Amino acid sequence: MEDSTRQLYRGYIERTIQPALGDMAVSKLTARTLETLYAELRRCRARCNGRPFVEHKAEGEHDCTAEKCRAHVCRPMAASTVRQIHSVISGTLSAAVRWDWVDSNVARVAQRPKQKPPQPDPPSPAEAARLVEEAFAMDGDWGT
Repeated sequence: MEDSTRQLYRGYIERTIQPALGDMAVSKLTARTLETLYAELRRCRARCNGRPFVEHKAEGEHDCTAEKCRAHVCRPMAASTVRQIHSVISGTLSAAVRWDWVDSNVARVAQRPKQKPPQPDPPSPAEAARLVEEAFAMDGDWGT
């Protein structure tokens, strides 16, 4: 696994998975728990449940104006990101099954956000013909 991927997954664990599920015993985790988490993340990555609050830029006593603190605005997490979080959870639960910590991987039955179907943008017939002509002009074998 690439270091950048490892850092990305570690971020998901520290910022999202641990705060949401860290206090729950792995044996108590259910597909419904995971699906609820995924739905919350799709509504707001901060899982605010619509409650207004101020996002503070500094710890402790501070001047919100000087620190440029502002009211929270919900930003949904992308479906692809939630699917990656699901993959991290599922992989962890697969290890827990192998190590006999749990009997089954509940992430396998939990529904994750659907992936958008691909939206290919193929070249037009005229563009494709021009590409083939250019390939032949470069090299006959390449054109073939």
